[in-house]
Amino acid sequence: MEIIINLMPPEKKKLINHIYLVLYSRFLIEIILLYGLIVAISLVVANQILLSNLGSVQSRTTNLEPVYNQINQEIQKINKDLKNIDEAQSNFFFWTPYLAETLKNLSTGIFLNGLDFNKENENLIIQGMAKTRADLLLLKDNLTKLPWVKKLDLPASTLTAKENINFIINIEMNLP
Repeated sequence: MEIIINLMPPEKKKLINHIYLVLYSRFLIEIILLYGLIVAISLVVANQILLSNLGSVQSRTTNLEPVYNQINQEIQKINKDLKNIDEAQSNFFFWTPYLAETLKNLSTGIFLNGLDFNKENENLIIQGMAKTRADLLLLKDNLTKLPWVKKLDLPASTLTAKENINFIINIEMNLP
């Protein structure tokens, strides 16, 4: 068994305890301030690094801006072309079979000056010259027999001449 003898007066004991607490608190505050100082220094260094990197990123972005503008213009041009192609495809009509059938029904005395096909109005205008009235009437009869011809208009004034007849035939069509 051990005996501890304390010969210090209680007031001094209290004072020593207070001094001990003050020194311990001071030590803790110094450690906290030291850690705070280390964190602050780290943040300042990180800020400087980020600012220098920001400058280089901004300069690279500025250098690449004309390239991106050019690419953007090319994309806009391609989009415009695609829109035009889509519009053209939606308005496309395969009129070659109608043209082929019309040309098959031409006699040797018929010379064409023009064909005008209008999908919206569903009509075909044939302009040309016939050597004789018989050639023109044969053309009219042959075209009337075509299944897609709804109405054929050949002005009667055209039939007054006997030879070298300039004509315009207006055909209303039944299109699918």
